[in-house]
Amino acid sequence: MSNSSSEVDINQTKSVDHNGFSERTLEFYAESATLGRLSLGQGSMASNDTAEYDLNSSSLAGMYSFGADFGANLSFRDADTKAKIATIGQVHSNFDGLDRDDRIRYDTPSFGGLTLSVAASTAEKWDAGITFQRTFGPIDLALGLGYGNVGDSEAYLYEDDEGNTYQLYKHVYSASFSILHTPSGLSMTLAGGGLSNDSLTTTIKDLPSNVSDTLGDNREDTDPFSWSAKLGYAIDATSIGKTSFGLSYNRTEDYRTCLGYDSVNNTDVFLSCGDKYSSYGFGLVQAIDKASTEIYFGARNHQLESAGLNPDDILTIYSGARVKF
Repeated sequence: MSNSSSEVDINQTKSVDHNGFSERTLEFYAESATLGRLSLGQGSMASNDTAEYDLNSSSLAGMYSFGADFGANLSFRDADTKAKIATIGQVHSNFDGLDRDDRIRYDTPSFGGLTLSVAASTAEKWDAGITFQRTFGPIDLALGLGYGNVGDSEAYLYEDDEGNTYQLYKHVYSASFSILHTPSGLSMTLAGGGLSNDSLTTTIKDLPSNVSDTLGDNREDTDPFSWSAKLGYAIDATSIGKTSFGLSYNRTEDYRTCLGYDSVNNTDVFLSCGDKYSSYGFGLVQAIDKASTEIYFGARNHQLESAGLNPDDILTIYSGARVKF
């Protein structure tokens, strides 16, 4: 079945509906060495990828700030009741800025490896990014910082049982830093991101800090956040191409939203479900230069802590190949 590895689930009986090619980039741009680049059309917003700067190629095997490229739609189940709790993708994110969209974007020229970017889209959505890439002798550095404001777009919506939708967050923050010692092939990468909201009313952030909810406990609500750390190693062990290894740990807290009840004001409210997701994994990527191909293998164990529940771990093991032409 030609399914996306992030959309299959354990009960898969047929291919997912939207197979085939989709629009990723369709834009016009004008570029000058002294004035920078102005882009118009479908493409990355300014903060896109700022949580994913990584100088080790094992990211292809899922070893980077987002740990659910393979298996995001698989569900955690309660070890006692076997009931579904949530999918990996519902409790984990790297909050990687704003994605591709129809927008206008401006990038400054590079100032010693430093580039500033801003972009604006429809529904008052806009963002900004800072990137830095430079080599200092045997050391390569890469840095990304991003801020996004989703405006009135359909981002970060919560839908209740009656079909009503609410926008829970408006601000997206993201960052990543990677350092590579070229002679040894050793690298380290750190990344983080989160969501917040200071301007809407019916949101998690604006609720009382301590309120009784339908899960039967009292929970202080916090904004979702995520961080990850990775150690990488790359070596030219064979004549066919570079071999890259990666070992990563990922953590996300308070991403999933539950519908609660405020008994003081006699009204439904939105609360963090109190989830704490973590995972660790190992990946290997072997380049085959003459065939413009990379073969990859990865394994990752996913864990979830959720109030009042006993989720089983999920172990994903996968392999594949990428051909560039």
